[in-house]
Amino acid sequence: MKLNTQTEALTYLIGAEVTKRSKNGEYTSDSYLKTKVDAQYKIFPEFFGLNSEGTGPSSLDSIQGSRRSGLTFIRKRQDNLEIGKGVSKYLAHFDMKYRTDPTTGEHYYYIDGLLQDAQLSMITDPNYKPQYKKDSVHRTEDIHTTIQYELTGIAKFCGFNVYIPNSDRNKRVKNNQTIGQEFSDILVNDFNGINTRADDIDCIWIDSDGNPIKAFEVEHSTGVDSGMSRMSSLQTKCPCYIVGTQENYVKKFKELMETSYKNTKVDFHYINHKQVAKEFYDLNENSDVYSKSEIINRINKKFK
Repeated sequence: MKLNTQTEALTYLIGAEVTKRSKNGEYTSDSYLKTKVDAQYKIFPEFFGLNSEGTGPSSLDSIQGSRRSGLTFIRKRQDNLEIGKGVSKYLAHFDMKYRTDPTTGEHYYYIDGLLQDAQLSMITDPNYKPQYKKDSVHRTEDIHTTIQYELTGIAKFCGFNVYIPNSDRNKRVKNNQTIGQEFSDILVNDFNGINTRADDIDCIWIDSDGNPIKAFEVEHSTGVDSGMSRMSSLQTKCPCYIVGTQENYVKKFKELMETSYKNTKVDFHYINHKQVAKEFYDLNENSDVYSKSEIINRINKKFK
C-alpha cells in the first residue's frame, strides 16, 4: 500500500473537513482541525506518511507544524502578506478563506462561496436540509471547564505539571475532549502543602519539585469571595488568580482587596477569562516559535 506524504494527508483531511462544514453553513476552527489531526494520528499514524528515515510514522509535532504552516499560507494569501519560503502551499488550490474571533483570537476557516450559499439556503429555503448531521454527543461545554482546559494547556506549553480536582477531569469541553484525556501526561494528584481546602482549587500549576507556581480560581456564577478563600489556604505561597467571566466581578474583587483582604499576604490578581482564551489560542498556534522560558516570561507579563 502506498502511503500518503504528510502534505497529501493534510490536504485531504483539512480540505475535507472545511469543505464539509462549509456546505453545512459552518466555520471550521483551528482547534477543531488540530483535534482532527490528533485523533487521526492516534488511530493510524502512518496516514500522514513516514519519517525522513522511513523507519516509522512522522512525529505528531512535525505533522501539526505542517498543519499550522498550511493554514498560515491561507491567512497570508488572504491578507496579501509576503509568503516566506518556509510556508507550505499545499492548500493553495482551495478557495479557502478565514476570519478571526476578536475575543479569543482563534482563526476560523471556510470555503468561499460554499459557506455563503449554505447560509443563504438556511434562511430562504424552507426545505433546506444540512449536508450532514451535526455531532449529537451531549457535551457539558460550560465556560468553567473550558477555562480550566485552557489554563492546563498554557501550563503544558510552559513545561509545568498541573493539579485539577478529580471531579473536573472528566467533564467534556468542545470537540468532546476532557482534561483527563488530553493532559494525562502532566496531571498530578497532589502537591506540596495540599490540604482539604486547597485540593478544591480549580487549577494549580506545579513545578518539578511539586511546589505550586500559580493558582487559579475560575469564577463564573458564584462570585469571587469563595475562590479567594480557597486560595488563601495554600501553605506554599504563589501568585493566585481570580479568572472572572462577569463584568461586575472585577469591581467585587477590588472591593474585597480593600476590605476583607486588605492585610492579606496572598499575592492576589484578577484576569479576565478572555485573556486566558487569547493566550491559549496564540500559544497553540505559535508554540514552536518560543522556548519554554520565553513562554513563561510571556505569561508572567500577561498575567498580572
